[in-house]
Amino acid sequence: MAYYENKVEHLDGELILYQRNLKTAVPNVKSHRKPTWYMKLRVGPRKFVNRSTKLTIYEEAYAFARKEYNRMTNAVALGHTLDEPSCVCVPSL
Repeated sequence: MAYYENKVEHLDGELILYQRNLKTAVPNVKSHRKPTWYMKLRVGPRKFVNRSTKLTIYEEAYAFARKEYNRMTNAVALGHTLDEPSCVCVPSL
């Protein structure tokens, strides 16, 4: 059985939404919950980001993934790394 289920590609493969086949990923899982959507983003020449959207409705998951894709590609274009925290907290005096 395949790991990806309901795979949908957007932006020429730069943004991929999919649901995991839980019987393959976790054999002892109980299937009483609706499957969540996961996103796979390509945000640089060789940088891929795999994350869960934690959403079960496709339209909401696409909106979330598109916002994350835009945020990450803008960060890369500005020269930021994706491995460091995005918030630098400076104590007020």
